[in-house]
Amino acid sequence: MRKTILIWVLGAVSLCGVGSFAFSDAVNSPPATQPAFAWHEGPLMRLIHGQIGRWMALRSDLDLTDSQRQQIGAILQSEKPQIVAVMQPVVQDRRALREAVLNPNTDEKTIRADADQLGHDIGDAAVLAAKIRGEVAPILTPEQQQDLTDFRAQSDRAVDQFFQHLSADGQ
Repeated sequence: MRKTILIWVLGAVSLCGVGSFAFSDAVNSPPATQPAFAWHEGPLMRLIHGQIGRWMALRSDLDLTDSQRQQIGAILQSEKPQIVAVMQPVVQDRRALREAVLNPNTDEKTIRADADQLGHDIGDAAVLAAKIRGEVAPILTPEQQQDLTDFRAQSDRAVDQFFQHLSADGQ
């Protein structure tokens, strides 16, 4: 259960970065003759669905033992206050940046200040993620660690393909 929560939290954090590119969907919005929800077939939604699918496959592929689940759960439980402490500012500052971008009276200085703060908070979250990764890695078998490496490579390829698709549409 705790591993599932961690996967969803990490997935949500990953998608926060992808969500920043949602505005590109508006630029490439379907013509008025298409159904109102035709955007769900666009490259951004395919990327998001693919990422979720990869997370679900990873969960199955890792095939954690009960002992591994308990050890990882104990680590996550011990780090829970720190996870909350670093994730709350990320969410709050992401919202502040979104509001600054959407506010017609916002100036560039405000947007950059909000973006800088969000970047700092993401850095704090990354440092904690590296610490937790260092605690969890020894619990995993070499095969499980390779599954994680393969997962990251697949995710990177999917994002690269997403941007290639966007670039090709613009030419």
